[in-house]
Amino acid sequence: MNLKENERKILVASISPQSRASLAAVFNISIKSTHARLTYFFTKILSFSHFVDTNFGRELALYALSNDFIQRYKTKKNEYDNQILPLLTSACPGWICYAEKTHTEVLPYISRVKSPQQITGTIIKSKLTKALNKQKHNIYHVSIMPCFDKKLEASREEFSENGARDVDCVITTSEILEMLKDYSLDLQKIPEAPHDSLISCYMDADIMEHPGSSSGGYLIQILTFAAQELFNIDLTNANSTHNIIHIIRNNDMMEYILKGPDDLVLLRMATCYEVMACPSGCINGGGQLKPETVNLSKTFTQKEWIDHVNNLYNSSIKISINPIRILQYIKNWDHDFTYKVLYTTYRSIPQLYNKQLNQDW
Repeated sequence: MNLKENERKILVASISPQSRASLAAVFNISIKSTHARLTYFFTKILSFSHFVDTNFGRELALYALSNDFIQRYKTKKNEYDNQILPLLTSACPGWICYAEKTHTEVLPYISRVKSPQQITGTIIKSKLTKALNKQKHNIYHVSIMPCFDKKLEASREEFSENGARDVDCVITTSEILEMLKDYSLDLQKIPEAPHDSLISCYMDADIMEHPGSSSGGYLIQILTFAAQELFNIDLTNANSTHNIIHIIRNNDMMEYILKGPDDLVLLRMATCYEVMACPSGCINGGGQLKPETVNLSKTFTQKEWIDHVNNLYNSSIKISINPIRILQYIKNWDHDFTYKVLYTTYRSIPQLYNKQLNQDW
């Protein structure tokens, strides 16, 4: 079918670091090599124009979340003021949907900062529409995610403008494996392609991650940023006399506390929560590859597999958010565009009950 030039879609794919780590674990290759081979698969075989990761979107999300926390903390009147804290942070659409439907009282506490998936989509479409003089609907953005609920997130009306979405299609990690099988391809044998710098404020082409949990590292980044802004403490300085105490309560709960000399507690992150629906977080999302569903050279228990994928995820270079770098990137953004890129809204969704089933027994 011949399409007119202005009707042709520009195809762009973005991948989450959790999906990349899961594929790297299955094919027993490095994170960097996995990304380079997937870049070749999408750009050379599937004819996509760009293949990027969502880490820059996450960088912006972490920056906006940190500022959100600082603003709320400074506005808080006293230690008993619970009108604006604790701050609930999450890139988990399952949790957001749950809160909107069943716990609307927590909505004011959830940060309005968009997820890396949606920030990435907004930036991709904005940048390419300007660079190529195209309409937003001429850019088709595919997002590769560890979670089936990301499909629902992309379909939210808040992420659509005049019928054109920031993310047009979400495919899971397991669906990527099926695509490779459909093409009779082994990721280990696909050539590598150069790193795509369509959206980034990094000069280095290496794959970079953020410290903290493999669900985004929201909590540790906010704590690090808050230590600098509120107490003038640089936690990235190896010689700092202050430290972060990491307490593992159980498999599904971890706590971070900022302590100074003499074990003085300066900030306890009960004022901020990072929430995930899946056990072990996004690295174990429902769309990720499971050891029992793929051919592996050795046998893994579920915990061993999660640890293995986590270790690969954490093998990349770690960087903390750099406000100067980010401000340089967004310096020409006006207020409306900044809000459009970084923020969203949440709403109460009434539950529909079946009257017959809701009768008293």
